[in-house]
Parts: sequence; structure tokens; C-alpha cells
Amino acid sequence: MRDKIRGVPKNNLSASLVGLVHRFRLLAALTSLHFRVAFAVWHNTARRTMCSKMPIDFQRLNLCLFETEQELIRVGRERHEFLQQKSQAAALILLLLRCCSLFRGMLNSFERQELDAFDAVRRAYLESWHLAFQFRMPAVGGQPGRWLAGKADSWSADIPALERYAKGRGLLAPDLGTDYGELSELAHPTRSAAENSAALIVWRQGINEYGETVEAAIAGLERGMSAMLYRLLWLALDEDPTIVPLHLDETRMPTVVAFCSEFQTGVG
Repeated sequence: MRDKIRGVPKNNLSASLVGLVHRFRLLAALTSLHFRVAFAVWHNTARRTMCSKMPIDFQRLNLCLFETEQELIRVGRERHEFLQQKSQAAALILLLLRCCSLFRGMLNSFERQELDAFDAVRRAYLESWHLAFQFRMPAVGGQPGRWLAGKADSWSADIPALERYAKGRGLLAPDLGTDYGELSELAHPTRSAAENSAALIVWRQGINEYGETVEAAIAGLERGMSAMLYRLLWLALDEDPTIVPLHLDETRMPTVVAFCSEFQTGVG
């Protein structure tokens, strides 16, 4: 797949939730961060559309993940000694499999409307995606080998290098480091993260007067779910000559190919 990455613009939502006793500020995950980070995929047509035009279909997204996993495992088995090979491509496939597994966890937590758990998993997903992207670069030195050996400081991606590569391909990339850093706040026991969890609990119990704010954030995330999956599928399928080839067989991934085509049409 040689298409450029496309995505959707970022929006902001600001409001507050009021509980019976305390006033909880709806920071980060339930306000602007959810819209800035959930939709932070690369885009060539900035602010062309307000959101992906594809309605979410959990069954279809899970099938896309299944086809991708199946093909990654096949290539790992046939080309990389059942993923026991000490190679960059084997490390890349392992990371892409982790991305698939984490995305499935994101879908499950989102369906249950557990947005704080969703954000924690989404941070891990982004971190894995960044490193998988880096391992598709041909000039990464011995980092894949160090990562396979479990060496310290081998699992952090060079995000500025990823952004430089994107620009070299003619792609417009958001500030990936800022997106990841903002989401990190929600994955750690910060005050903002705790307030988000408290706000969600108040909303579930039906004792706040601004429930529509949470519901709007959920709707926004739902619209952005397809874009987040497309980011993963692009990384697995892109066969530009400037990156390490994976040799996935698109004929074995009909749901994935159809999904990517529809997504590109929807945001193009």
C-alpha cells in the first residue's frame, strides 16, 4: 500500500462536570485532549473534514485486526523463523502484533465506556506504534537487536526522526511528541487523571448535571476510532522503497484493503 497517510483534524471541547459535593474539572481525556490526541493521525488535507465519514463498526474493526494479525504471523513464521530470528523485520512484526493486541483492548474498553482505561491502553498503543514505525526505517543502527535482547533504553522511538521522515515523504505530521506527552499525563496517577476518573464515576452514577459533555467526548472518540486503526494498517501495509519491506500479502486481507480504501475516500 503506497497511499499517503490521511486523517482527521483536531477539535476542542471544554466543559465541566458538577458532582453532589465536589466540582470536578473535566480536563484532558474528556475535553480538548481527547479530541487533539484521538484524532492525531497524519493528514495531508488539514482541516478538510470535521471527522472521518466512516461510522464505527466494531465487528469490522476486529476483523481487520484478525486479518492483520494472521498475515503478520504467517510472514513471521515463513520468513523469520517463527519470529525467533534476530532481525529488524522480526522485531517490527512483534511490535505490530503488540499494536494489534492493544488496539483490541482499546475497542473493548471503549465499548464499555471506560475512557480512563481506554486512555491508558491508547498511550501504550501509541508508544508501540512509534517504535514500530522507527523499525520500518532502514537506518536505525543496532536498536532492533538491542530491543530483541531486552536491553535498557532500546524501546524509545526517536520521534523527531519520524517527523522528519514524514515530511520527506510529503506528509504533514502533527507534533507526535506533544500528543504522546499529553496522553502520558492520563496514564499516570496525576491530579488530572484522577479528576477524569472521578468525573466518569459521577457520570456513570447519574449525579452530575453535565453528562452531555462526556457523551460528546465519547461520540468524538467513536468518530476517531477508524483513523486510529488506519494508522496501524498503513504502517503494516506501506511498501514504499524508502522503508524496510514486510511482504504482507494484501490478497489475504480483503477486509483491511476495503477498509483502507473507504477511509481514504472518506477523508480525501
